[in-house]
Amino acid sequence: MSTLSRGTPGGYNRALAHPPRKPHNGAPTRTPTLTSQRSIDDPPTARWEWCTCGAFAFVALILGFANSAAPSLWHDELVHVFVAKSIAATGIPELPSGHFYTSGTVFNFILGFFVFLFGDGERAVRAPSAIITTISVLIAFPVLRPLIGRGPALIAVAMFALSPWTIAWAREARFYAL
Repeated sequence: MSTLSRGTPGGYNRALAHPPRKPHNGAPTRTPTLTSQRSIDDPPTARWEWCTCGAFAFVALILGFANSAAPSLWHDELVHVFVAKSIAATGIPELPSGHFYTSGTVFNFILGFFVFLFGDGERAVRAPSAIITTISVLIAFPVLRPLIGRGPALIAVAMFALSPWTIAWAREARFYAL
C-alpha cells in the first residue's frame, strides 16, 4: 500500500482529498508541475497591464526630471559629484582630498559614466536617479503581480510612481533610488 492511499490516524485519506480533475468536453487537463511557474488559474499578463505600468513609469520619469536643474546641488550631492568626476577622470572613486570613497559605489560608477558623457550640471548628475526610479517602477509590477494579484499590483505601482518620497529621491544625485 502506498503512502498516499494509506489512511492517517485521524481517518483522513490524502489520495481522496483531491479527486482527479475531470476534463471539460473531453479536452485534456493541464496538471501543474513543480517546474511550472504559472498556475492554471493565473492568466498571462495582458497588454493593457503593461501599458498601464509603462504609463506610470513614464509619469515617474517626467516627475523625476521636472525641476531637476533648478535647485542647486547640496552638500551630500556634491560629495557624489566629486567622486563621480574622479571616476570619470581616473576610474578611482576618491574625494578631492585623495581619500578613497566607498559609500554608494555602484551609484558612483553610474554617476561617473553620466558625468563622463554629459558633464557635471545639475540635470546631468540627477538624471541617473530619475532613470533608476523609472526602472524600479517598471520592475515593481512583474514582481508584485504574482504575489498580490493584478489589481493590487497596479495600485502599488501607481502609489510608488506618484509617491512624494519617490519623486523627491528621483530628483537627488544620491544613491537612494537604487
